[in-house]
Amino acid sequence: MNVEKKEMEELDMCKALEDIYNDGVQDGMEAGIEQGRRLGIVEGEVHGKELGIAEGKASHKKEVALQMQKLGYPLDAIAAVLMESLDSVHKLLAVVG
Repeated sequence: MNVEKKEMEELDMCKALEDIYNDGVQDGMEAGIEQGRRLGIVEGEVHGKELGIAEGKASHKKEVALQMQKLGYPLDAIAAVLMESLDSVHKLLAVVG
């Protein structure tokens, strides 16, 4: 085998290995991006549900506080039922009424 042909084969082999490596890196990057996107969607859904539940609870507390106030319950009783401080009850009622 002549030297020039052997060098060409070595260069071809190096190029092939480099191409395989680069393909693997690209595949890994694409898989990582896709996994990150899916994880982001899941985390966003969980966060959205948590926010929705929190807003629903806050809205319900406002409704209960207002109804209890209309029925003549003292603020300390409203606070006890809602398991909130008097200051929180004042704020709830100030926002609602």
